[in-house]
Amino acid sequence: MYLFSFNLAILQNNLINYHTMKTKQLLFVLLATLFMLATSCSKNEDMASQKKLITLSTTSATLHNGETYKIQAQCDNTITYSSGNEYHAKVSSSGVVTAQYVGNTTITLKSKDDTKTFSVNVSPRSNLYPKPNINFGETRSSVISKLGTPASTTSNAIGYTSYSANAPILAVLFDNNNCVSAYSLLIYSTYASELSTFIRERYVYVTYSDGQYLFINSLSASTATMIVGYGQYNSNYSQSIYIHTTKKTHIQKTWMLF
Repeated sequence: MYLFSFNLAILQNNLINYHTMKTKQLLFVLLATLFMLATSCSKNEDMASQKKLITLSTTSATLHNGETYKIQAQCDNTITYSSGNEYHAKVSSSGVVTAQYVGNTTITLKSKDDTKTFSVNVSPRSNLYPKPNINFGETRSSVISKLGTPASTTSNAIGYTSYSANAPILAVLFDNNNCVSAYSLLIYSTYASELSTFIRERYVYVTYSDGQYLFINSLSASTATMIVGYGQYNSNYSQSIYIHTTKKTHIQKTWMLF
């Protein structure tokens, strides 16, 4: 009887230990399963969140006037595209960028949950001559301080004879207040074709008038601040002219100083 009671006690103790161990194992398995489920849900949520964001294979492009580029963007939501400055580059509803005139702008991509930007640099094919460091409305003395002593001077103009290698002659015209209203360059006629490229990739063509191809520095005439023209000056030179649009000055070849 004593042995039976002892064995029964051992059996009961073993059963208690077994159930305790099993309970711990079950709790461990349950906790591990819950952790895996939570981790899986978190990963799934992260993946779902990532799919709502816009991803770009590259964030910039350098193009020449007239070239196109398709922005490679992915997102589960619809992406809309807009250009910061359509003078330099336009973008279609499907993300195709068309390079316009020389300069830089930013394309903005927007979705329901995200915004990204794409930089566009419209690079020139021609750098025939450096654009003069002259501002319309600038005083005569200010221009001379930047460009140096002119080779020739009149009451309404100054001229330089060694401005650059391809465009040696620069003339600057002043209004009645002795402020810059226009300037012009003479370019060696051997560069006549390149001059056309140089101007056309920078400015918007308007018309041909009196031997000059005329352009503006805006997509709209109402917002243009400058008229640019080019044409043949004589057998040796082509001519480019930059005129402030608020001025009514009539630029003629005869005002050239050389």
